Amino acid sequence: MSWDKKARGGKYYYRSRRVAGKAVKVYVGRGPAAELAARLDERERQNRQAGRAARLAGRTQLAVADLAFADARALVDLLVQATLVLSGFHLHRNEWRRRGHSTQGS
Repeated sequence: MSWDKKARGGKYYYRSRRVAGKAVKVYVGRGPAAELAARLDERERQNRQAGRAARLAGRTQLAVADLAFADARALVDLLVQATLVLSGFHLHRNEWRRRGHSTQGS
């Protein structure tokens, strides 16, 4: 969106649009109607920017929560492993087994 000043004088308002993947200027006009269109376009641009900022803030909060959850999960896993080891278990091929107490008869 831009105001262009022509050699003949006066300002003309244009909007940028994409047509078939290429940027194209679309003539809006001049005078009060063009000024109103420019203000509306600016408000829309600010709303989009505020929405992007809000989504970024939300993603940042989620990332912080994910990190805190991952830290808590790692601590819980460590506590579970310590409890199992102290209770006489050992890790055998990614499976916890009781150590030394065979239930089979001799």
